[in-house]
Amino acid sequence: MRFCTDGMLCVKQNGNWGFIDDKGNMTIPAKYDSCDSFKYGFGRIRSAGKWGIIDKAGKEIVEPKYENIVPAQNDLFIFYDKAWGIMDKPGKIIVQPTYYTITTFEKDRALARLGRSYTILKSPQAK
Repeated sequence: MRFCTDGMLCVKQNGNWGFIDDKGNMTIPAKYDSCDSFKYGFGRIRSAGKWGIIDKAGKEIVEPKYENIVPAQNDLFIFYDKAWGIMDKPGKIIVQPTYYTITTFEKDRALARLGRSYTILKSPQAK
């Protein structure tokens, strides 16, 4: 078992990972190599060595094809593909993968590093 927020818990069953709800019901079948916590309504899943994103219904939002990907505020995802970038829920790349690091957004701001310099990124979805 792996603790998850948003009322979902990662569980291993027959060698694969899936999710149960807070009542113990299997809500997303155990079919992944690994999974990670739900945050902002989305969960990380790994298949064939790559990470993707699903929603609470188990619908694949971002195909597992990235070295790393994490949910962020406002239906954004911070992903790693040789460098860190940002995409929206439909999969449109909003910030090209050029950064060495990008933190998750807090109050619609994230810290990003490019070389030796840092910059503050404003969420493209901020109101």
